[in-house]
Amino acid sequence: MSENRMEVIWGTKLLDEGFTSIPNLLIRNYRKLKIEHGEFGFICQLLSHQHDARDPYPSRELLAAYLCCSSRQIDKWVKSLRTKGLLRTGRRRNVHNKQWDNTVYSFKPLLDSLLRLVGEKELPVPADEFEVIWDDEEKGGNDPCEPEVRMDLNPQVRMDLNPQVRTKKKSKNNNIKKDCLIEATAKNAAASTSHDSNIDDAEELKHEVYETLKTEIPKNCFYKGLPLSDHDINQIYLMLDNQFTNRLSPEVIKIAAGIYFDRACYFNPAAPNGISMKLDVTSPTGFFQNCYTDALKQYKVTKRNKQKVESH
Repeated sequence: MSENRMEVIWGTKLLDEGFTSIPNLLIRNYRKLKIEHGEFGFICQLLSHQHDARDPYPSRELLAAYLCCSSRQIDKWVKSLRTKGLLRTGRRRNVHNKQWDNTVYSFKPLLDSLLRLVGEKELPVPADEFEVIWDDEEKGGNDPCEPEVRMDLNPQVRMDLNPQVRTKKKSKNNNIKKDCLIEATAKNAAASTSHDSNIDDAEELKHEVYETLKTEIPKNCFYKGLPLSDHDINQIYLMLDNQFTNRLSPEVIKIAAGIYFDRACYFNPAAPNGISMKLDVTSPTGFFQNCYTDALKQYKVTKRNKQKVESH
């Protein structure tokens, strides 16, 4: 099949992924609206999903994967843009079956702010077949970026009805209690520090895993003779994070990528990309999941044999 003019200019893969329209007024004035550079990248990422039929309402995990950051960073950007009055978030509910759907992001406040810069009127509220419960309209609603903290309306302090006279024995007991309190506080502080450190280590591991996927998959994993796309890589990353949360390993990913190639692909100089398929892979993500499961077993055996050799 002959390529049309657009395919010649942009390439088939670029056209398949689509394009995003971003107003020049936003590109040229986002700093005037106090939008940080990272926040602007987040806005562009969200806009790229707005008219994407595959996933118009992406999860925070998918956004984090595309932006190579943590989910906490996504929460920070959302909270900052909401505070600046440039973003609204809500939950979608189908007006027919009342089922809740994904989180929805509205940039109407941002567009209204841009229009005010040039003296235009605000945009009308768009109609939607889904009922949207906006977070800033919920009565008593909590910020979705912040955990809910339960508080009593009337905090109470326990007091004895009959005050007692301090004695040496009492003082000694108080000192013991004080020492126990100091020790408990120190333990809690150490536990909190350890918890924060564990979170940072987990985020660093996830980043390393994602970087390994971006390196290994294009070299070893193919679909219909073509390397897997960035979208496929992100889907595989989300699958691994969900199915193998405590068993993520860059080394295992390298093994899994090699297994994928050995089972499904082979070198063919006559093929357009030099690669042909042994198997008709219908779901690259599902196929990689099976490869990763077998790679884990192979990694454990190799590690066990290595430990035996070192022990002798």
